[in-house]
Amino acid sequence: MYSVVSTSYKENMKERNKSMDYMKSLAIIGVLLFHVGIMTNGYLGVEIFFVISGFLFAKSHRDSIQRDEFKPFSFVAKRLLTFWPMVLVASAVALVIGYFVMLPDDYENLAESVIASDFFANNVLQAITIKNYWAIVNTYKPLMHTWYIGVLLQIYVFVAFVLWGCRKILKRDKSKLILVIITLMSLLLYFLPIITASDKFYYFQYRLYEFTAGALIVYLPCENLDKTKGKLFGSIALFSNVFILFCGYSIPNLLAVPIVTVLICVFLATHTQTNENYGIGEKAYSILSLPGKHSYDIYIWHQLIIAFSYYAVFQTVCIQLVLVVIVLTVVMSILSSILMNKLKAHSSMILKFLMNAAVTAVLCGISMFLYLHAGVVRDVPELNIDMNNVHRNMHAEYCDIPYSWDNDFSDQSKKHILVFGDSFGRDFANILNESDYSELLEISYIYGYDCSSEMDRVNEADLIFFGFNGWNLPDTIKDLPKDKLYIVGNKGYGNSNGIIYAKRFSKDYFDQTVVMTDEDILNNNALKGIYGNRYIDMMGPVLTDNRISVFTDDNFYISQDCKHLTQKGAQFYSRILDLSMLSQE
Repeated sequence: MYSVVSTSYKENMKERNKSMDYMKSLAIIGVLLFHVGIMTNGYLGVEIFFVISGFLFAKSHRDSIQRDEFKPFSFVAKRLLTFWPMVLVASAVALVIGYFVMLPDDYENLAESVIASDFFANNVLQAITIKNYWAIVNTYKPLMHTWYIGVLLQIYVFVAFVLWGCRKILKRDKSKLILVIITLMSLLLYFLPIITASDKFYYFQYRLYEFTAGALIVYLPCENLDKTKGKLFGSIALFSNVFILFCGYSIPNLLAVPIVTVLICVFLATHTQTNENYGIGEKAYSILSLPGKHSYDIYIWHQLIIAFSYYAVFQTVCIQLVLVVIVLTVVMSILSSILMNKLKAHSSMILKFLMNAAVTAVLCGISMFLYLHAGVVRDVPELNIDMNNVHRNMHAEYCDIPYSWDNDFSDQSKKHILVFGDSFGRDFANILNESDYSELLEISYIYGYDCSSEMDRVNEADLIFFGFNGWNLPDTIKDLPKDKLYIVGNKGYGNSNGIIYAKRFSKDYFDQTVVMTDEDILNNNALKGIYGNRYIDMMGPVLTDNRISVFTDDNFYISQDCKHLTQKGAQFYSRILDLSMLSQE
């Protein structure tokens, strides 16, 4: 399948592939443990996959060029048909499981991810929506990890057609030069400070240098390397990567990615041999190389299993969770490997393409229906959701109502209330609007952490409330009149309501609570100590013995996403908070 660079490469093809399988094993184990919640740097395993993919691409491409047989459309089609079936199977499984266990908002998000994943664009979706790979919400997303597959396919398309196009224009093969240019340009983009960390993580142009760096290894005169020095440098690179992946020290992503890229390039360039088992024994080395041979199947299934395990069964990482994830991932990987092998043996490329396209159409059609119906597949009384009253954006629209209140004060007969901040500020504005004092108030809302550009509203306001998702208050509030200002405390009701919803048939369903972190409690108490009666404590009234309520006193979810308030949640807070300042002259 892959071309060779030199006689030494050809002679050691099997050994070299086994070495790469060993490195891919380390990578996939690191990724799996990271997603479980054990390894801090395990996510860097994808960097290893990018580099190895570039290396294998360049070997195949160089061999095809020598035979004048490289066809970019054919190449991309083969890569597409390698990735596509498993993505579709995982999407279908996720939709089926999600139907039974997911709340509407989460199921809607899953349907959106299915469409993006099946079209290899989940990286773009996540860059637009989540914007943060490390956000806790990603733990509960079954198809979150398909961002990598999207990036890799996009890189394949870009590099294949650029090399092909340059060869057509220049009438000669300049692959090495083109790869050097692409690598330097991608590195420049990666280190530009004006580019957001989210964009650098999710968009393929900032990942190109990892792929092309691996590709350039093929063009190095590796056969001339001193074997002793090569073995030494390869071993250092290997163990350095192992240390980075599995140590408990967090490394800034901006530095970690290039470092791992360089290390895996050194490993590939030094011709590390299969029989160099680094003292762990040949049999153990072979066993540890096995996950690398099935790394794609493992990659596809591990996150789906982790996400649903956390969503409906396990609240925190534990040995039972790890065992469940490992066993189910192995089982599903074996089954999918058998299935894919049968499909390869009995289908032509055209038939496989048509089959995948047909399945994609069905899955995306179902997902679009679910997305347009807000993920609602049953009544959820505790969220006040009725299947007969469903529309798009229904989950977020209540929190967004205060956007319509971004106006100057106009009613002099009412008390002027200015609320500013992010979505947590809008939550508090809704609480005020649901309170018994609402008829006496004119509420104005400003989005953001600085309202200095709206000083007319600040001066006209009788009371000012600032609320945002965080504990470190911005310096901008120091310039506001202290006799008017109230600070709205942070809030949270766990990481996912899925674990709560899973017990919906139990007798104590509405009695469930979730543990608040010691850090959040300490931060809350610290701000309460600083601001005293000018601090709106959102946690205290629903907190008992470090556990916080999930449901209102009339059996409704306080929050549908564990952060923002439902209307019932806002009404609940309007009853239990001390809002007496609204009636004071």
